[in-house]
Amino acid sequence: MPFDFKQDLTDFQGQEQPEAPIGGTSGFSTVNTLVGASPVKKAFDFKEDIKGFTDADRLETAPATEAAQVKQIKDRDEAIKIKEEDNRAKKATLEAAGIDPNNGNMKHNYLAPQDELTPTANIEIDYVNDSREDIANVPEGTVGGHCGVYAENVVKLPGGGNWIVGDTIGEKTASLDRYAKAGLAFKTGEDAPEAGNSVIINPGTKWGHVAVINNIDEDGNITLTESNWNWDKRVTHTRTIKADDPSIVGYIRTQ
Repeated sequence: MPFDFKQDLTDFQGQEQPEAPIGGTSGFSTVNTLVGASPVKKAFDFKEDIKGFTDADRLETAPATEAAQVKQIKDRDEAIKIKEEDNRAKKATLEAAGIDPNNGNMKHNYLAPQDELTPTANIEIDYVNDSREDIANVPEGTVGGHCGVYAENVVKLPGGGNWIVGDTIGEKTASLDRYAKAGLAFKTGEDAPEAGNSVIINPGTKWGHVAVINNIDEDGNITLTESNWNWDKRVTHTRTIKADDPSIVGYIRTQ
């Protein structure tokens, strides 16, 4: 007997359940049928369905053949190994330079490219179908590309308009000024930022940085959704910064 939850749910809804004996319980609540209606004959049998829940049912969405399943597992393992090796190499580079790998700002500045930004291959996000109801819904570690590209796609201007900030900190600052003149941005201290707003940050690199606010607590701690903070073009949602941090240039009223 195959496991068919949807059919059982259909059969179960509105069905008259056996009444519990006086002083005891049957494990079901009593459901009254409408006056004049005939009770549904088929019983809801969860235990029987569990018996019929076979390995074949569990693998409905798995690769069709055993060879394909093995390849999928090997590919995932290889991707994890490559990422771990990359992390070890970066950590060794930082330690050799006398930099604490856990110091986010020092790490960010030290690893920053000096000449030009390299293109992002294989961005893994379907921006067209991505829901903006929760800007932190993209899994951490997803390839999101450069910081501006990611932010420009996960949030929009009021009314759904597109926006752009540029690559260098000079371009980002000029974009902030342009949007401020249109009432779509503000400098630090001019207004209170909100979740969904984008933050233009100057951490001391040629490129600067842009992130999106996913939360602000009562103490003024801002939690950021961003890509490429570690120069790996990957998405994170947990880095925090104070609203009055001197590295913040200003905010764009995205949402």
